[in-house]
Amino acid sequence: MSDYSCLSILKTRAKKLVRIQKIKLSEALEVVARDAKFNSYHELTEVAKRDPLEQRLVLAAMGEDTPEEVIYRGEVFNAIDREVEDMLSSDIAETNAYGFSIENLEATKLNYDSKRGILTVQAIFDYQGEQDPERPFSGSSFEIVAKMELLLRDNEWSFVEDSLELTSVTSNVNDDGYDLDM
Repeated sequence: MSDYSCLSILKTRAKKLVRIQKIKLSEALEVVARDAKFNSYHELTEVAKRDPLEQRLVLAAMGEDTPEEVIYRGEVFNAIDREVEDMLSSDIAETNAYGFSIENLEATKLNYDSKRGILTVQAIFDYQGEQDPERPFSGSSFEIVAKMELLLRDNEWSFVEDSLELTSVTSNVNDDGYDLDM
């Protein structure tokens, strides 16, 4: 079993509880299991044997209730936002908007590589800016489907640089409700 398997991560979390709360390891394992939405540590280990990447296990290992919470963690979100801005810089320049940011992010597919501790996330989100009121409307948002990798080290997630792939980008540039070919 690798150090990045969900079960290993949860066992490590239980050992930290033992040190912090001065409880027995068996008690800490039960606490971790209940936090992971299992009835008992026994149930957790049985599920881990059958399906080591079961969603409850992966989410518990991530330390969050949803995959979006991992992405919205401090530097992970900021790194993704910067990369999107770099990748769309020429498209953003065609708009009359500024201050673009990621909105309405939803993870649609997860794949966790427990050997490498890498979570591959497919997500959909809007990349929205604020329209400059002094200029004619020329678009202010992009609908994006993207794939990215997040790395787990020392119980902290980080964005894997250059792993962002924009698989679909739709813009509302020149989508002002008027026929431009009049």
